[in-house]
Amino acid sequence: MGKSRVFNRQLDPKLIGAKITRLRTEAGLGRKGLADAMGVAVTSVRAYEIGKVCPEYEHLLPIAQALGVARESLCIYSFSNIGEVLAALKSLCEDYGVMHLTSDEAQGPCCLIPTSEFMVQLFSDWLSVTEQVRSGRMSVADMLSWQDRYRQSYSQEDFPRRCSFELKDKRPEASGNAGFSAWLLSKELPALRKQRGILQGDFANLLGISVAKYRSFEQGRQLPDDGLRHRIARQLDVPASSLVFYDFLNPLQAAHALFQLSNMMHWVPRRYTVGKSTMTCLATG
Repeated sequence: MGKSRVFNRQLDPKLIGAKITRLRTEAGLGRKGLADAMGVAVTSVRAYEIGKVCPEYEHLLPIAQALGVARESLCIYSFSNIGEVLAALKSLCEDYGVMHLTSDEAQGPCCLIPTSEFMVQLFSDWLSVTEQVRSGRMSVADMLSWQDRYRQSYSQEDFPRRCSFELKDKRPEASGNAGFSAWLLSKELPALRKQRGILQGDFANLLGISVAKYRSFEQGRQLPDDGLRHRIARQLDVPASSLVFYDFLNPLQAAHALFQLSNMMHWVPRRYTVGKSTMTCLATG
């Protein structure tokens, strides 16, 4: 399974299609105009817009350029339940410099504070725009447009776990690797299996699959489909969402995932005081 295909499995083609349609309409473009700008057939644009096909990551760039938005804003993830939202938060916290405060520490049911320079700048920019909306100097529509265009420079080395995977993935022996999500699952799955004292072969038999297929998950060469992931979770007695590892690719993509989550969960940036220090946090509105 190709890495782009693995990444696309985490996206929601219908939400992406609806957004492309909305942005195209707002830009005054017909489907043919967008197709011409992308250098593809009109049928391809139609397939994207009705959610029949999820655009490959590299194909999102010409779409974004034609519509005047950041490519990352078109990567809309599938968060179908609260477990997947928490899995996404776990990835954001572990890979991109966000801390999820406990209920005793938090100002509300959800409270996220930035810990990396990139996220500190994002939260600051976001708070500034939100305060303009609250004061009536900017509309909600303009804020959403700001989110769609948001960009910020970053250094990949500031995000060591993701960077370590990129370095590992470039080695010749990593040619069969199916991507960051599969790599993270390959670290988690053997640990859970061994905790229960189950051999690979026995576990494959419990799942009704070949040992080679199961081994490919522990080697990071494949990801199980949703049905098999749920079967694995039942056998290991863990939530299926604990075996979901979102791949946000880079800090900018993580920022746009935060925009998506905040709009879903009604999180807003606000000032957060700790002792004599004030910082920006993302909390339930």
